[in-house]
Amino acid sequence: MKKNVTDSCERKFVCDMLRAFIDKETNKAIVSELTLPKNINWNLLEAVAARNGLIAILQSMIDPSCIPMRHKEKWMRYSVQTLFSYTQSEKVAANFFGILNEEGIPAVAMRGMALSQWVYSDPIFRPMVDIDILVPSDVRYDFVANLEKHGLRCKRTLRSQFVYEIDNIKIEVHWSFLTPKRYRASANFDRWLDTRQEFVTKSGAIYCFSPENELLDLVCHAFIHHELDTLLKLTDIALVASYKNLDWGYINQWCEEASMTRLFAITLGLIDHLFGLSFLNNLTQKNTRSNYSVKFYKAYSARFFQTDTVTDLFRRKRALLYAAETIDIKIKQLIRFLSIDQFSELIKITKA
Repeated sequence: MKKNVTDSCERKFVCDMLRAFIDKETNKAIVSELTLPKNINWNLLEAVAARNGLIAILQSMIDPSCIPMRHKEKWMRYSVQTLFSYTQSEKVAANFFGILNEEGIPAVAMRGMALSQWVYSDPIFRPMVDIDILVPSDVRYDFVANLEKHGLRCKRTLRSQFVYEIDNIKIEVHWSFLTPKRYRASANFDRWLDTRQEFVTKSGAIYCFSPENELLDLVCHAFIHHELDTLLKLTDIALVASYKNLDWGYINQWCEEASMTRLFAITLGLIDHLFGLSFLNNLTQKNTRSNYSVKFYKAYSARFFQTDTVTDLFRRKRALLYAAETIDIKIKQLIRFLSIDQFSELIKITKA
C-alpha cells in the first residue's frame, strides 16, 4: 500500500527544494542548506523525484553526506548518463541546424535542448528523451526531400512532425507547433520563428525562441499535450517566468488573442500554489473562479506525488474543459474525453 504523500514531509521537502532551486538558478543566490526531515522516506523521495524528472536537481540540493550510499551511487550514475546524453544531443542538434541553414529553413529547438542552453546552469538538471525542432508550416511539403540530399532519411511521418534518428538520438521536426486539432488553429505559431535567438555551443549554433515565446511554448505544451504531468515541466515554466525583462504585456495580449488566458492562469496558479511564488499576478485577466482553483491544484498535485484518485482525474478533466474559452474548443475537448486513451487512463488509476 502506498504511503500518502499529499501532506507528508516528502511532499513539503520536494516543494521547498524546488522553490530554493528556482531561486538559486534565477537569482544566482546562495541557498541556505535545506533541512532534511528526520523521518524522511528515502525510497519514497527517490520515487517522487524519478517520476518527475528531478533526480539531478534533488542531488544538487542535498548535502552529499546526508544521502544514503545506495541512493547516492544511483543518482550519480543517472547524472552521468544525463550529461553524456546531452553532449551527444548537442552535437547532433548543431549539425542538424547546420543542414537546415544550408537549406534556408529557419528553425528553433524547443524545450529540453533550448532550456539547456540558456535557462539551466547545468544541462544535467534538464533531462530529455529527444530533440524537438519547430520549422515553418509551409516547408513540410519539400522538407523530407531536401534533407535526403544530405543523407538524412525520415524514419516516420506522424500527424504533425517528421521523425529522424541520428547517432541513436531521436529528432522530432514539428511543422505544426500543436498536434491536438482542438488548439492547432488558435494562433499563428510560425511568427514565433521571427524572433529566434542564436546560441553558439562547442558543437555549433543552436537556435531558440525569445524568452516570451519560450514561456508560451512551455505552458501550451505542458498543459495541452501533457496535462501538467510532471514537476519538471512546472520548474521549466517557473525558471523562464522568472526572467527579469520578460514582456508580460506581449504575453497577456497573445493569451487573449489565442483564447488561452484561463489555461495560463491555471498553470501559473498551480506553480504559485506549490512553490509559494506570485506569477499569476502578471496576468491582467485571470478569468479563474477561485472556488475551483484549489481543487484543480490538489488534483494535479496528486499525480505529482503518486496519490492519484478517480476524483482527481475528473477534476483535471474539468480543468481542461474550463480552460477551453470558446464553444468550438469546448466541444472538441468533450469529444476528446471519449477517446480510448482517456478510458485507459481511468482504468489505470482505478486499478492502482
